[in-house]
Amino acid sequence: MENTELIPLDTFSIHYHVEASFINALYELQVVEIITHENVAYIAVSHLPHLEKLIRLHNDFKLDSEALAVAVHLLDKIGSLQTELNTLRSRLNLYE
Repeated sequence: MENTELIPLDTFSIHYHVEASFINALYELQVVEIITHENVAYIAVSHLPHLEKLIRLHNDFKLDSEALAVAVHLLDKIGSLQTELNTLRSRLNLYE
């Protein structure tokens, strides 16, 4: 296991001023990924931008973990619909 690409959950919680229980709640809702190795919970560095976005939403709009799960689902759906729209526009341009 490459430890340089993982951040202990406790360290992350202290640095970002969030409760570890909040991150665990997001994990239980399958919004974030936590890696456990030798009974220590870690967050992958590659997941930091996503988790930072969730923390900003939580702090700015006072959203709880369940509301964040809904927001993530809706944002993912919007992204897939935008991709589909761009694909359809490209196909339509072929016929014009």
